[in-house]
Amino acid sequence: MNVTFQSNSKSTPMAACRIWIIREMKSNRQLHRISGFWEWFQANAGAIANDPENPELVNELDQRVRLLAPELTWEIGPGVSKPWQLVVSPDCQEDFRELARSVVAAAPSLEEWEFYPAKQPKEWDYKFELARESDEETVSIDAGQWTFVLLRYPDGVREILLKGTGLATITDDQRQQAGAIVLENVLGEDIFMDYVDEFEVLNELGPRFVAKERPIQTLRAAVMGTTQG
Repeated sequence: MNVTFQSNSKSTPMAACRIWIIREMKSNRQLHRISGFWEWFQANAGAIANDPENPELVNELDQRVRLLAPELTWEIGPGVSKPWQLVVSPDCQEDFRELARSVVAAAPSLEEWEFYPAKQPKEWDYKFELARESDEETVSIDAGQWTFVLLRYPDGVREILLKGTGLATITDDQRQQAGAIVLENVLGEDIFMDYVDEFEVLNELGPRFVAKERPIQTLRAAVMGTTQG
């Protein structure tokens, strides 16, 4: 096989060759890890579907996803067109979106499973829990009464203001975490990453925003309408 390299004055053809070989080795190792992951998942897909909370299977799945990259996360839930879905997620990190997509592109075809490289919008009750920073207790949050305002600035930055309830006892970091959970669950991870540049969780909206306030349940349609319009 003939390989042509282009190099600047600071590198030699031999140095370029070494870089190419190193990259190729890393790529082959990653492909091997991805192949091994799906071989394991295919062998255990039935057991996971029968008992998705099995601690041994959950722990093994977690470890195998981390072997692909420690930054990747995963979740299992009801599918859209099949009984179950597995998401291999970049955890809202742009640098790992391509890896997540490569992993899912190699997924086998399974009768009961569908696969996604990003967390999908959820049909949910808007209730979730956050772990407190100081102890093992959790705080329950019901975002069903939250509202939002969409903003777009002249420089193209898109911001969402969230008016939240039940946030008086949590820290600023937890408030941001709660906002991210709501946005990710309502919009799905891809739309969240692609169309939301900034967001803020507030106890009250300023007077000039009150007329634009909308129920959180309409957020996805509003964001999609804004991006298409």
